[in-house]
Amino acid sequence: MKVLFVLSDCNAEHGSFLSVLSLGKELQKMGIVTKYIIPKWDDGAKLLAEEGLCYSLVRSYSWVVSSKKKNKAVNVLKWKIKKLLNYIAVVRISIIAKHFGAQIIHINSIDSYVGALAGRIMNIPVIWHFREFLEEDHESEFWERDFSYRIIGYASRIVCVSDSLREKYSIGNLRNKTITVYNGIDVKKFYNPDRDIFRSEPIKIAIIGRICEHKGQLDFVDAISIINKRLDGKVHAYCVGDGKADDVERVCKRITDKKIHNIEMVGFQSDIKSWYHNIDIIVVCSHSEAFGRVTVEAMLSGCLVIGADSAGTKELIVNNETGWLYRTHDSKELAEKVMFAISNIEESRVIARNGQRYMQNNMTAEKNAARIAKLYNECTSNNK
Repeated sequence: MKVLFVLSDCNAEHGSFLSVLSLGKELQKMGIVTKYIIPKWDDGAKLLAEEGLCYSLVRSYSWVVSSKKKNKAVNVLKWKIKKLLNYIAVVRISIIAKHFGAQIIHINSIDSYVGALAGRIMNIPVIWHFREFLEEDHESEFWERDFSYRIIGYASRIVCVSDSLREKYSIGNLRNKTITVYNGIDVKKFYNPDRDIFRSEPIKIAIIGRICEHKGQLDFVDAISIINKRLDGKVHAYCVGDGKADDVERVCKRITDKKIHNIEMVGFQSDIKSWYHNIDIIVVCSHSEAFGRVTVEAMLSGCLVIGADSAGTKELIVNNETGWLYRTHDSKELAEKVMFAISNIEESRVIARNGQRYMQNNMTAEKNAARIAKLYNECTSNNK
């Protein structure tokens, strides 16, 4: 079996790239030969090379645009030019697929479509991974909705990383093609069986991920402000991640306005594993998380996870059993959940251990790869 992955980015910080990197490594162990098409040079290329994964550069452009920029005339013109250039990418990918002997083209995210056109030209089954909400989580949308859904319809299967995402895209002729396969995580990298939270003060709480409005950092700041009124001096909070300057400034201003002294803005951290292993509570405040790598990684690391009751997060956390859920946007309830956890340490430890065991048993990279490999076999059998 030979599979050609077509990526929408090559950014080593992005969850979608890390997911396909992990998938490729596991597929190689199963004897499936992979090759990656990257749309531009970025730090992810180094990771591909380090893992011995073959890749080629074919410049292509996303068909997704920020909702705020869509109607600007200059951006419309740029998209028309990029759309024409994408046809060159389609031809190049088709040639690579032929020389490689690809039996499957696997598109890694909703942002890119050139692989689907190449698959149609070559009569190769296309697996299309949907790993993100657009409007709900990224404030973005397709440049041309009708054109996009027509191209998506070329896929043999659409793999969504949560039921919430599948429900959104199971429309019209896509309904029978769309399935849910949760992402797999490298258990060995994050699993920390000897971890015991709440062993020292101050108790450490963190929110980890891209800083933007929909990831909920402002909800986190507001919750810490409430917690401080009851437990001042007992907690220390961290905001881990980068974002656009305006979004970061907005969070910093909220911290200043509320006179919060115990939140550190630490930016992007390359060694995220060490952070998980030193944090007691990880808070997931995303308003519409498609999956939630942070949720899985944090649980595997032994952290107590408290998450917003929305989209993919509520599918990963069993409330009161493997973590706690709170009403999305409700910083007061989030604060109450955190304070309850701190006041009931033994119960919190039990829940954290339950979450760790659950993720160890259900969200492994091996299980994810096995399901995807089975899908490849089904699609190639149907294509004969």
